[in-house]
Amino acid sequence: MSFFPPHILGQIAAFDAIRTIDSATFTGSFQAVGTPLTVVPRIILFQNDSGVTVQVTDSTVTGAAMTLPAGERVIIDCATNRDAKDQLLGFPIGTQFYASGTSSTGNLTITIIYGKQ
Repeated sequence: MSFFPPHILGQIAAFDAIRTIDSATFTGSFQAVGTPLTVVPRIILFQNDSGVTVQVTDSTVTGAAMTLPAGERVIIDCATNRDAKDQLLGFPIGTQFYASGTSSTGNLTITIIYGKQ
């Protein structure tokens, strides 16, 4: 049951499937983390709960990556700071995230929050 009347709330926040990879499987090459996106994220939480620095990317072609030191968390709010030209800055459906690091203990986890009708 919703606390908001339907005419007030156009969308609600919902969690997508959690994407995770065990750092014990890291080889130094980029590996897929979970499955490609099936929704457009509003908020993405990257959590590096491993014992090593991890590189995270959405493309194994460009080489551009985000560095997450061990124990680091990064939140990307794709719904904030939009403008008239870019109503929603974000990652499109079908985006695959990849991670690279050296073998360790712990996981890299990606949590997606999206707008659901």
